[in-house]
Amino acid sequence: FPQALSSLPKSGGWMNTVKVVLGFIELGLALKFLSKADLVSKTFLLKRELFIVLWIIITIGLILYLFGIIKFPHDDKKPKISIGRKLLGVGGIAFLVYLIQGLIPAERPKLQLLSGILPPLNVSYFHNEKDGILGMHPEHDYFKAIELAQKENKPILIDFTGYGCENCRKMEEFVWTEPDILPILQNDVVLA
Repeated sequence: FPQALSSLPKSGGWMNTVKVVLGFIELGLALKFLSKADLVSKTFLLKRELFIVLWIIITIGLILYLFGIIKFPHDDKKPKISIGRKLLGVGGIAFLVYLIQGLIPAERPKLQLLSGILPPLNVSYFHNEKDGILGMHPEHDYFKAIELAQKENKPILIDFTGYGCENCRKMEEFVWTEPDILPILQNDVVLA
């Protein structure tokens, strides 16, 4: 083990690059936790599109840093950018392109890899409360749901969910929206 430690590269400019890259990642993850607090408090200030735009800004900052366009005080003064930094920068550009598609309105949700991290579809500048969630209007009172189900002669689907539930968002965005599932949820059951 001591020999393995001595074979590690000495700290230097690469270590500062690692710290800065992790700092950018931490900023993005801090937004995720701020978003969860915003959802639970029901203030809904950090809407889905604003969240994506902030992540785009953070990603652009990371890309500019990786390609040496912006520098921080502890960075090496040499202008040569390593291949590793260039590859990370290209990966950042790919992530940036992926994020931008989330700002384009579509019938089906996008950014499947980030579902659960992003605010839900109904916390959006483009969402109208009267449209419900995916065209459904869940009943939040169990006893009213029973009355409605009896009146309409439909079964009840009880959805146990929460504002901070990543798995629930993934289910709503990428299972409920399937063409063979969504019509059943919209027409054949009472959602509670």
